Amino acid sequence: MQEDCQTSSPRSLQLKSQDKSLAEIDLSNIWKDDALNRDRDASNLEALIAGQEGPLTLCLDGAWGTGKTFFLRRFKSQWEASGGKALYFNAWEDDNLDDPLIALIGQLWPLLKPSGMDGLVDNIKKCTIPLLKKIALNRVGVDGKDVSSSASNAFDEYADLQASRQQLKECLTEIADTIFNSSHRPLLFIVDELDRCRPSFSVALLERIKHLFPIRHIVFLVGVDREQVTASVRAVYGDIDAENYLHRFFDATLKLRQFSSRQFIYATYGNLSSQDRSPTVNHILSARFEFARKFCPLIQHFNLSLREVEVAMRTYMLMPSASFEAGDVMMRGLLIALRMRDKVAYSHLVNWDLPIGKLIDVIFGNLLEYDELSNDTSPISFVRYLYRLEIMYDDNSQQNRDLLALIKRMENGEDYDMNSPLIAECFRNNREPHIQDFLMQTKEFVGSRYYDFRGAFHAIDEHLQLIGDIRLS
Repeated sequence: MQEDCQTSSPRSLQLKSQDKSLAEIDLSNIWKDDALNRDRDASNLEALIAGQEGPLTLCLDGAWGTGKTFFLRRFKSQWEASGGKALYFNAWEDDNLDDPLIALIGQLWPLLKPSGMDGLVDNIKKCTIPLLKKIALNRVGVDGKDVSSSASNAFDEYADLQASRQQLKECLTEIADTIFNSSHRPLLFIVDELDRCRPSFSVALLERIKHLFPIRHIVFLVGVDREQVTASVRAVYGDIDAENYLHRFFDATLKLRQFSSRQFIYATYGNLSSQDRSPTVNHILSARFEFARKFCPLIQHFNLSLREVEVAMRTYMLMPSASFEAGDVMMRGLLIALRMRDKVAYSHLVNWDLPIGKLIDVIFGNLLEYDELSNDTSPISFVRYLYRLEIMYDDNSQQNRDLLALIKRMENGEDYDMNSPLIAECFRNNREPHIQDFLMQTKEFVGSRYYDFRGAFHAIDEHLQLIGDIRLS
């Protein structure tokens, strides 16, 4: 069993992300599913871009799963609702192409044709095809006798390449000027998922933007994980100053505002129940919120991205018999988080093969230094939870009986010794209110069906193995 726990399940469940595609966004209320007030960021960005007449390339920087795609898709809709023209290019969908210019220019067809710009479409095709042929010819490395018979021919080919580039720029300038004159807004290119592409494709796309699109009335908004793109640059060019290299491509770097896990959880999963829904649906929504609330400390501790939180939520709701019992919720949440982030610690927890103190250190590090023990959303609540597991692991142990007797005295208002060795062993060097809070919360588990915690962890592990690794499209 231990060997099985140390490796991830070969199963993989592909689910559609809760984020909407461009076609699914409600244009009458573009930001209605925005739980984090990203519309404020969008309004500020729109004001910045709308006033631009010269070329501009902006980097929207954010790690994977921080909501860049959510923001960029809705920003496109907002820009168009305000009368502007925008195209959304998912670079990852086309990174199988040799040259990203084909896909990038191809995004203009569906944008221009409905606007009656068929003539401009034909012009840009005529400009692009010769350029692509010349770029491909240079890349193939044909024998010199077949390409040119003399050095003068090589110069002629270079001149032709430059002329083709200039023709393409003139075509793009005509398109951008036409759009700007009618809408008083620049043409907006939104590039997403660049950090997921092959390194060579990512770098080539940035270079195409840099060399072919420095055109008035054209703005690029590129959503990337800058750290990943920096790694792509190093993969292509070796040990260079990749960060400085990226400065060549972006005029400015923007970051989405960050939110705490508590803000995100309560904004996304709070107030989901409604009288308009059936009791069954409300029960499911309440269970989801209860798990999300208990999951807050783990989001903080493991620094989970918004997308990873969504994966955790999907995983929890797919597990059978998701209950409201605090122990059940917390155990499931802890194992889900560890399975995503730390499979070694996951294996130790499932197999219960370390002393509790060592297990806590493996999972939580030095969190016993934390002082906010009465805060239910602090990561220390999970340390407190693991102490409860140790105490209640064997319901026949003398320690367990002593603790239950102590809780009973507390509930009855009887005197109890706060300096007892039992309490000292449970929480060393902590103030009295924190210990009381710990002991009072422990009573929630009295009578729980989870006296066999090792069996419970194995059962949850079996559920997770059955579900496999969830991936969001």
